[in-house]
Amino acid sequence: NSKAPLIIAAVDYLIPIYLEANEYKYVSDNHITGNPEQADPVLFHEKAMDLLTDHFDSYKKEKLGSFEKKLSDAKASFREEKVIPAAINGRVDTLFLRNRASLWGTFEKSTNSINTEKESTTNNADLLNIAAIKTINQGGAVYLLEEKEMPEPNTKANAILRY
Repeated sequence: NSKAPLIIAAVDYLIPIYLEANEYKYVSDNHITGNPEQADPVLFHEKAMDLLTDHFDSYKKEKLGSFEKKLSDAKASFREEKVIPAAINGRVDTLFLRNRASLWGTFEKSTNSINTEKESTTNNADLLNIAAIKTINQGGAVYLLEEKEMPEPNTKANAILRY
């Protein structure tokens, strides 16, 4: 069910052969040419990410643009007490987190609520990290944004909900 873009990495003459045999719909128009067996994996990854920058930026812009509409339809939230439980329960499609922010606390499963604290202790965790991990593990997207880029800038977490 993935719609992830596929970057082909191959010597030039193999690319058209692969494209002819391929049935995957989401092949990128951009390719990495050369012999991938001889490539440094770190540099190889950087090349692929450079080719995908436009794809990921356009998806992020689309989601940011739809936030206000979704908010008016009750399919988005900027309240951490709603966003964190929604992420933990698999209800978050897209999570926007303020870069370098933390929200220390605990999640109460029995009441589906969070308790926040001012600082890290041995009995709490960063709820923003938990929300990000849960969102990714359940097929959602997570974006780290600067405060001014956040749909609702005075909060640490904004989310577009699945339902």
